[in-house]
Amino acid sequence: MVTIDIETTGLSSLTDKIIEIGAVILKNGEVTDSFDEFVNPGIPIPEKITELTGITNDMVKDAQTIDAVLPEFLKFAGKRILVAH
Repeated sequence: MVTIDIETTGLSSLTDKIIEIGAVILKNGEVTDSFDEFVNPGIPIPEKITELTGITNDMVKDAQTIDAVLPEFLKFAGKRILVAH
């Protein structure tokens, strides 16, 4: 099972973007692997989101875009059950 948490630039599924994907693989209640990548959203992170997440524009400026990070995450997750937070 893969437990996932994402951070975004806001609450709109239409206009806001992912800024971090974090996940762990759980086997028999134990963490066996983890994935944590910042994502460059291509838009500024609002100050309120930085206050909530601690993620700044500087932290994501050199990160890959979602087009590059998502395939890496999907490879990490494989065919396991996904549980989102």
